[in-house]
Amino acid sequence: MTLTLYSRATLTTLMLLFVLSGCSAPGINLEPFPNDQAMPLIYNPDLCREGTPASVTKIIDGDTIDVEFPDGQQARVRYIGMDTAERGEACFKEATDRNAELLESGEVRLVKDTNDHDRYGRLVRYICTDDNVFVDAQLVTEGYARAFRFYPDVRFADYFQSLEDDAAQNARGCLHRNATENSDASDSACCKMCRNGKACGDSCIPWTQQCHSEAGCACQG
Repeated sequence: MTLTLYSRATLTTLMLLFVLSGCSAPGINLEPFPNDQAMPLIYNPDLCREGTPASVTKIIDGDTIDVEFPDGQQARVRYIGMDTAERGEACFKEATDRNAELLESGEVRLVKDTNDHDRYGRLVRYICTDDNVFVDAQLVTEGYARAFRFYPDVRFADYFQSLEDDAAQNARGCLHRNATENSDASDSACCKMCRNGKACGDSCIPWTQQCHSEAGCACQG
């Protein structure tokens, strides 16, 4: 039987999906983007079923959103397990825009780990879309966010770190596409310790800290 160019491409796609489905972590399914993005979407329906439904009212940045619950209560939500650039830093706009794209439907499910709030009074949650995409993981694997240990909320910490390592190795996303351009104090040994929840100075507060280049490796909340 002679395969046309279209059928060959289709067969190749099906084979790739078969391989990916056999290599994904338990409870996490991978499917290709419905657009021209290179990375597959990360689905975790088991996790998402644990979540509380809410509607997104505002995208703050790549790792923070405002939501409204069905009872009318509103809250600001900080994503768990990852960290994106702050305003004025490289990759801020890209991470914020990608977060907005993933949450385009406006409906999410918020999944708790251990803590309910951070020291700023924000809810801390894993974020799922209404079709079970694990948003925290997606932003890390696409190179828009870094893995970040929020002790004691570390249910997926090792998994997120593996996603970041893979993104860096393959130069994906605005954080890793140009390693030299994006290299700053947050990549120093001290701030790597900070990002993994280990103190690297008096200003480093476990599980709430963030590393900023302008702080010269000080870990700030």
